[in-house]
Amino acid sequence: MASSKAIASILGTGTYNGELVTNIWKVVNTSKYSSINFYDEYIITDYDRWDTVSNKFYDTPALWWILANYNKIKDPFTELIPGNTIKIIKKELVASILHKLKGITN
Repeated sequence: MASSKAIASILGTGTYNGELVTNIWKVVNTSKYSSINFYDEYIITDYDRWDTVSNKFYDTPALWWILANYNKIKDPFTELIPGNTIKIIKKELVASILHKLKGITN
């Protein structure tokens, strides 16, 4: 029998040690926003980090994880390289992602 942790990994939600867990990468699929209409491109500068770019585009550093996920970054400590281009999912779409997440956590 599969563990609850494995079920959460596959399905997106489950219980683990008596707590509800959610695999947000299964529940919120940002790859459906791959069309050019859903994102802007941004060229990294010398002092950019995931949190500072998040703050610049979303008015909060807390949404850095959406940017990292959208750019297929699995390691949150991956540094941004000046001169490289990343995709910035449009702010109005981020609101819909957060709304969906709020719906599964309530």
